[in-house]
Formats: sequence, structure tokens, C-alpha cells
Amino acid sequence: MTTAKPLEGGPQVVTHGHGPLAALGLRTSALVEILLFLAAALLIGAILGVPDRFADVSPHPFWIIVLLISSFYGVSNGLLAAGLSTAALLAGNTPEQAFDETASVWLARETMLPLMWFLAALALGSIRDGFRRKFDDLSAKLAKTQQQAEGIAEAYERLMQGQICLQEQVASQSLTFSRLYEASRAVSCQRCGEVLLGAIDLVCAVLSPSKSSIYLLNGSELEAALCDGWEQQDCFPSHIPAGTALFEAIVTRRQVLSVDRPDDENCLRAHGLIAGPLVDPRTGEVFGMLKIEQVAFADFNFVALENFRIVCEWIGTSLAAAISIEERTEPATHTPAASREAA
Repeated sequence: MTTAKPLEGGPQVVTHGHGPLAALGLRTSALVEILLFLAAALLIGAILGVPDRFADVSPHPFWIIVLLISSFYGVSNGLLAAGLSTAALLAGNTPEQAFDETASVWLARETMLPLMWFLAALALGSIRDGFRRKFDDLSAKLAKTQQQAEGIAEAYERLMQGQICLQEQVASQSLTFSRLYEASRAVSCQRCGEVLLGAIDLVCAVLSPSKSSIYLLNGSELEAALCDGWEQQDCFPSHIPAGTALFEAIVTRRQVLSVDRPDDENCLRAHGLIAGPLVDPRTGEVFGMLKIEQVAFADFNFVALENFRIVCEWIGTSLAAAISIEERTEPATHTPAASREAA
């Protein structure tokens, strides 16, 4: 059985199925074509009354099938065509030796035409096989070249995508640095209310969360002071009383919690992804809590957690400075909660 495997953008490589004929390099289609031609030629000769199977016709019609098969299928199939043509010509149709003719002359006369068929099959078939080998080599090289070209194209595409991503990262970092600078200026204020408002911009510049909030310690509970990105369907609590796991972790133990840690996940259940205390670095006093409720998956990583720690320290330091200034100027508003109410 013969199958053709097309190559994209190139010629077809023909492969042969397994079997006795394929083992000898023969083609089933060639055998069928030879038999059909010989049968048709002998039938036409019988109908027309041509004697001795075209023995006296020159050139003999069987030349057609021998030349065609040798040219299209190669040596093996050409020799098969010559052999079957010889059998069709001589089987049951061998002329008798003339009285005045020697055996060698009679043998030479009767085998001359079949011998010419075999020689023609060898010559044309060898040329055809040479071209086929060259064609197969070129097809294999073409397939390999196409694979290499596809590999180069894929590598180039990945390189371009990497370059685009790098450019986007550089542009994003430039924008982030600019926003961070502006946000840091907003945090470095002398009033607690202004510090809280600037803190949200600082969080957005550094962490890019979709939803975030700042809670302030008000007596024995954490109370939501600023909420960014919250929607009506969100059910984040606005008050976190003392005794809850989150309150104890933030206020009592001053821990930075992340939902990717199993122990912290229990504390953050239904509250968000990351939470950390806002602490005065000099006295250790807790002012409140910064919490991230929602952030893009690509932005939630180890670096983001470290940046979150830094932002918490930054905001805590700014609040401590603002409170210190307000204590010297306005003693009545020396707590974050009071400053928020005044703002």
C-alpha cells in the first residue's frame, strides 16, 4: 500500500507499505497497470486478428508499458514490466526453429526483443531511481530546513514578546517610581488625616491592589477609616473587635499576615489577602492596620509581601511623626481616631 505524506509548503514524500512486493521494491499499482495494459493489448490484437501477438509489428506495442513503468517507478518495476511482457509475448507463442537456422541464431532472434526491454528497463529505471533518491534527499532537507525555520521563528517571537514585556516593565517601573515619589510626599504630612489619605495613594503606587483599607485602633476594636475599591456587594467587616483572631494577631502580636500561609489563613478568613499593623517604630504603639482585600494574581508574590511590610512601616512612621507634631500643637487631637474625626 502506498501513502503520501505532505510537507507544509513543499513536495510530497512517498512511502511504501509493508508486504512481499514492497520488500522487493515493487509497487502494487505498477503491477496492476502492467497486467491491465498487457490484457488490453492482447485483447485488441485478438479482435484485430494480429498474428503472433504483434511479433511482426515494429516497434512492438509492449515497448509502451516497459518504458512507462521504468520511467515512473524505477528499475525493479521496469524489470517486472519487461518480464511480464516477455511472458505475454512468448508464453505458448514460441516460434519453431527454421530448418536452415542454427540453435544459437534462433535463440538470439527470439530473445533479442525481451533483452532490449530488460536493458531499457535497467537504463531508464536507474535514471528514475537516481532522481527519486535526489528528490527524497531534497525533501528531507527541505523538511529539516522548515523545522529549523519554524524554530527560529518561534524563538524570535518569544524574544520579541520578552522584549515587549521588558519594555512594559520598565515603563511600569518608571510610572511606579513617579507615583511612589508623589505618594511618599503625600504621606510626609503634619496631620494624621492627610497621612491617611496619602497612605492610600502610597499603597496603590507600590502594591496596585484592587481593594484595600486602613483600620485605626479605636478603644478595644479596629475601625475602618479609609476603604479603597470596596463595592456594595462586599461584606468586609468595618469593625474588628478585641478577642478575634485577626485583632489579636495584628494588635497584640504585631504580625504581618498573608493568606498563602496556613496559620495566617485562619485569621484572614473573610477579611482579605494580606494584613499588617501600623506601628510606631520608637515606642511599639499600634495605631491600626493596613489590609489588602484583592490584588491581581501576578502581583501577589514574595516581593509584594516584603513591599507590604515596608509600606506598613512607612505609614506607621508617618503617623507617629504626625501625632507627635499634633501633640505639640493641638493636644486635643493626639490620637489617630481623633485626627480621623477631625479630618
